[in-house]
Amino acid sequence: MMAGTGKPDATLTYRVHNISGLKMQLVSPQPTYVRGLPWRIIVEPPKRRTTYERNNMYLGIYLTCDGETGSSNWICKAAAKSRIMPQQRSVKAISRQFTHIYESRSSNLGTRQFVSWPYLMNPANGYIKADYIDVEIDVKAYLPYGLRSHLKEVKMINLDGAQRPTGTLSFKVQNISSLRNKVESEPVFVRNLPWRVYVEPKNIFADDKSTMSLGVYIQCVEESTSQNWSCKATVIMQLLPQKPGTGIHALEFSETFKSGKQIGYDSLMNWWALVDPSTGYVNIKDDFVELKVVVTANNPTGVRKGNQSMEARRKGTKQVATLSTEHLCCPICLDLPINEVYQCRNGHTICDDCISSLTHCPQCRVRFEDSRIRNRALEAMLDIVEIECSYRDKGCDVKTTRNPLLIHERECVYQYAI
Repeated sequence: MMAGTGKPDATLTYRVHNISGLKMQLVSPQPTYVRGLPWRIIVEPPKRRTTYERNNMYLGIYLTCDGETGSSNWICKAAAKSRIMPQQRSVKAISRQFTHIYESRSSNLGTRQFVSWPYLMNPANGYIKADYIDVEIDVKAYLPYGLRSHLKEVKMINLDGAQRPTGTLSFKVQNISSLRNKVESEPVFVRNLPWRVYVEPKNIFADDKSTMSLGVYIQCVEESTSQNWSCKATVIMQLLPQKPGTGIHALEFSETFKSGKQIGYDSLMNWWALVDPSTGYVNIKDDFVELKVVVTANNPTGVRKGNQSMEARRKGTKQVATLSTEHLCCPICLDLPINEVYQCRNGHTICDDCISSLTHCPQCRVRFEDSRIRNRALEAMLDIVEIECSYRDKGCDVKTTRNPLLIHERECVYQYAI
């Protein structure tokens, strides 16, 4: 395999010349390799066989995986975003998104009616120039199945630290001068519950702009506990100074936290005092403020037993187990399942995302029954397995359990890395 062909994502580009005279399907000449598979763009001319088709002509754009890998039974799940790029600065790209399980017998998918042909051909709309168009497709592919072994090793989390009574959340709020929406921190575990800080500007649409303020809140965002849990905690919110001579701005409160309850201050500080360089709380050069929130929590009540620390159930045995995920990963996408885990009647497992596209088990070929079989034992094991971020190949070193990981990956800054 060529160096770099195992990368998890890439952008395919294809300039289609003589677009106005397009009569037959075109395929981008050079493949782009993602996960060791060659991917190409297909551009399909509008259909003109019937009166209806001639009156409703569309350009079709597809993503194909040629699968020139020496294997006839490969499968690869991929997410794609297709675009026709504008030729004028004031025009936005036309885009479509889809997710598909590619396999050797069905290796292309896209949109037959991507854009109206008359609309595309009108130069005033800004997509055609010198009789060409530019097509791009962003591809993010899972590890393929059926090409070679992709075994990983992960470690069980040592949950003893997550049971600690006190934790500190450090949150650097970027682009503070233009902040208009709520932002949130990564979670920190205290008493084996995940706590998260939320920051948002308040009263930005009020008639009296002098009432604008910085709102800071904290919430326990555990999704796997029962709905009736509660946890009493003392919270110290600190706005850290960015220049010498400025003191820490701090407020403290004690409160009982419950499911969905977000507690804090609508006005940790007046907005105009915050962004005033003379007060010393904004880093003027890099446009951020820095918060430190200390949480000291009592033992929670009403938390399901299944959410307690495995270390506690081991009665003090402190060891970190190492597992191979050969039998934990989904055999289609070869990633650790984020949601439910299902199995065929022979015990082969498959994740919730992939089973919806299949009628037979990919390992033993037994047919999936009408009623799906959940593998709850494996789901419980996955709740305590440390999983690497999907953007690790781009430099992210975050490892956490699957529920916090799902939240992290939505906001991981490495997803935008080139």
